[in-house]
Parts: sequence; C-alpha cells; structure tokens
Amino acid sequence: MQNIELPSPGKLNLFLHVLGRRADGYHDIQTLFQFVDWQDSLRFHVRSDNKICLSTNMPGIAATDNLVMKAAHYFREKTGCQHGVDIKLNKCLPVGGGMGGGSSNAATTLLALNYLWQVCLSLEELLEIGVNVGADVPFFIKGHAAWGEGKGEQLYEMILPELWYLLFVPSTSITTRLLYEDPDLAYYPQALKINEYQRGLYSNSFEPLLTKNVPEIAYALQWLRQFGQATVTGTGGVVFIGFDTKEEAGKIAAGAPPGYQVRIVKGVNHSPLHQKNRYLYSA
Repeated sequence: MQNIELPSPGKLNLFLHVLGRRADGYHDIQTLFQFVDWQDSLRFHVRSDNKICLSTNMPGIAATDNLVMKAAHYFREKTGCQHGVDIKLNKCLPVGGGMGGGSSNAATTLLALNYLWQVCLSLEELLEIGVNVGADVPFFIKGHAAWGEGKGEQLYEMILPELWYLLFVPSTSITTRLLYEDPDLAYYPQALKINEYQRGLYSNSFEPLLTKNVPEIAYALQWLRQFGQATVTGTGGVVFIGFDTKEEAGKIAAGAPPGYQVRIVKGVNHSPLHQKNRYLYSA
C-alpha cells in the first residue's frame, strides 16, 4: 500500500497539575487524558524519492518546525530509512487550544510511516521515538485514556466515563512555552494518587494565568460555571464542561454567548486512530 488516510484525534486534560520544574528543563505534571471524537486527518503518499513534503489547509502550519515534519525526520533518522512521503494535513482542531492537535498529528505520522515504509517497529519502540518529538506524543501513540505523570509520558491506562463535553473555543491561540515560563505559575503542592481522583476534579494549574491574561477565557469559565464544573484543557484556551447526555450539553450550547466557536464532543477511552488500525505497529 502506497497511500493511507488516518484520523488524528484531539484530547482533553480532565485535570492538569504542574508539580515543579525538572533538572532537564521540563516540568513534572499529573494529568488525566481522554480522547474526544473531534479530529484532524492526515493523508500519506509514499514518494519515489527521499523528500518529505507537507501541505495543509491552514496557512503557516507547514513550517519546518511543525511537529509533523519533526516526527517524520526524526523517525527516518532513528530508523535509517531513506524513503520519502507527501503528507497532507487537514486541520480541524483549534491551534493553540490545548487539545493536543500537534502532538496527535505527530503520533499519527509516526504510526503511518512505520507502516508505509515497512519499518515494523513495535509499540514500545514507537513510544521511545515519540517522547523525543513531544511530551504528549506517547499518549496518542498508545491510544488509550490514561493517567499521565513525569512530563506526561508515564502513562497508566484508565477507564473513564465517556461524557459529552461542551467546548468553548476562543479566538486566542495560546503558546505553551510562555505559560510554563511565566514566573507566576503556581506549582501544585502535593502529588495525587490515582485512586484519589474523583469525577468532577476539573482543575488546571494554568487556569489562573489564562484567566488573568485572556478575558475571553475568563468569561467563558464564568459563564459555564453556572451549570457545573468547567476548566481549560492543557495549556490552551479551550474551555470545557462535561454532561451525562448530548441533550444536556445541547441545551446549554443553545444559549451560549456570542464570540466563541461552540462544539459538543464525546469523550472516548480508545483512540479513533487505533480502533481500526492495529496493523500500524508490530506486536
């Protein structure tokens, strides 16, 4: 097979606690990852030369430092493979929204190239490559809802309620690096144990910084909290709140204030990428 098209799903951090800065410059975190049924898609076509080319439906995404390009070049460097590929990225997830779109795109790329270039790495070998591309990439490679620790790469599979989430997407794109470097970032005082997590623990260490600096986010949180617990996902601007049914989420969405992209998504424990594509890596 010379062509393949694959989904690249988004995620929510149901909570995110930053515990402190590490000696390697990263931060130790604790988080709970769950996939959603909102996704980008990538189409891959093997080239007859060794060029790696990326095109996209969004201007500015196909830069040389894009995570898709970083993943493809790093994969080739680590495996010694000399094949080329054309990659077409159809971007639907919000850029800088904290839904992991870039990391998901990178993970989909690694899995696709492993298959198309017939390298046949195992899941564990792909995870080792993925963590060097981005801290969230292993989660998307592994494909299961998980408790994350370390940089986010230490993953423990979880079975979570598959709720319906109402998302408010502001127009502002958030830069992850700037949030981690903000001197006002407050570290969470104590690590949680997995069995201490309770449904509804929607808290995020970056929320105070985001609400202070981005009025759109502050207002979205204030408005949604009339109806329950709401927070931001990741280091991005997307604000979310969970409901047991799609109908409940729809009623709230119908009265949403103007100025936001509003979307209802389903939380899912298994990645849409993995559900039908287990052949992308060796057992």
